[in-house]
Amino acid sequence: MDWLPVIENRGSNTSAIQWASDNIDTINKKILESGALLIRNFDLQDLESFKEVSGVFVENSTNYVEGGTPRQKLGNNVYTSTEYPEKLSIFPHNELSYVIKVPEKIIFACLQAAIVKGATPIADCRKVLSYIDADIVEEFEARQWKLIRNFGTGLGPDLIRAFETEDHLAIEQYCKQMQMDYEKISEHQVRTTQVRPAVHTHPITLEKVWMNHIAFWHPSSMEPKIKDEMLAAFGHEGMPFNVFWGDGEIISDDIIDNIRTAYNKATVRFDWKKGDILFMDNKLVAHGREPFAGPRKVVVAMGHR
Repeated sequence: MDWLPVIENRGSNTSAIQWASDNIDTINKKILESGALLIRNFDLQDLESFKEVSGVFVENSTNYVEGGTPRQKLGNNVYTSTEYPEKLSIFPHNELSYVIKVPEKIIFACLQAAIVKGATPIADCRKVLSYIDADIVEEFEARQWKLIRNFGTGLGPDLIRAFETEDHLAIEQYCKQMQMDYEKISEHQVRTTQVRPAVHTHPITLEKVWMNHIAFWHPSSMEPKIKDEMLAAFGHEGMPFNVFWGDGEIISDDIIDNIRTAYNKATVRFDWKKGDILFMDNKLVAHGREPFAGPRKVVVAMGHR
């Protein structure tokens, strides 16, 4: 698995919660060095066991406000992984990279592995940055990137799913606090705009990382037919989500191709096994999802140190 460290239980009766509690310093050290750590065969019984482990790892868990993909709440700020059609892949991304306070830690566990594929590929964002053409990186450092989202269109999250309220005053106040522009389109529709850096400095390691949703939400990442239909119906600023240069100029497909290639070079994958737990630093490592066949249950929690 190239750069991903794996710790496998080879016969002891140690439970996942016991091992995580006894080795939390090791986990935290590993994820700062490698970005992620996979543990196997530590008797993770069920969802409730995962909630215990996630509580040890994520000291201050957070909810999924401003989330961009459908998922279910399972309690204790634990969620299903993105519920997206099985036949489609999900491009690597750092969870909630566009919010003001990005979750620092993220943890996944496999409660049921798919019959075919269904991996959660991960990309080292330090490597991604190094693989992107230097002139593209420099331009993004200077110009940043803009995200425009339209909620309540019937495509993508509605207001309740995105903001956990339909109170427009509360949403507007939230947007102001989060340095976002808010525009009320109708009682059930809102447009938000935010400009964010594409390159960040990790708060602990002080390394530069490529951390954003630029390739993830660029129209070229859609199926060509769907992209053409949506642009024709909504225009660039009316789509459920779209990304631009920070000044509003459209980002060309060839730039996204270069970024996409960098992610591919920096990505490793592994096949999930039931009971696997993946600990990650959300600012150092991006994650995605392969298409799959058969029942699959992967759960996730995120938050701050």
